[in-house]
Amino acid sequence: MIKIKLTEKDNQINFSRTGKYIIHFDGVYYASNKGNFRIEVKNNENKRLAKLKVPFFKITEFSSIFHGRIQYAYIYITETGDYILNFKNIKDLKLSNSYIWPFWFLLPSNIKPEEINIEIGK
Repeated sequence: MIKIKLTEKDNQINFSRTGKYIIHFDGVYYASNKGNFRIEVKNNENKRLAKLKVPFFKITEFSSIFHGRIQYAYIYITETGDYILNFKNIKDLKLSNSYIWPFWFLLPSNIKPEEINIEIGK
């Protein structure tokens, strides 16, 4: 499991295996792109972008009623090696850590993006 902070700085990560990886937003029950938020995953050697899929419906996982995380996106890695992971326009991301389901989308964004931990794993 790779753990990083949600910032607009470049994050260098190493994928030692190919396949599908999941980007989780830890401590978040709801996330929505309200503008131009983007995630780029670029191979450090050949500069090719990895395929990324952001589903419309995001799966929320609960470790307790007070702690959840969502599966925000999927990365498809076809070559092992070092990659640069970059989050762009994080101010356009609406985040909520309220556990009042199913009304997350109605609640104001109550988390600052820089407070979010990102976990990437299979």
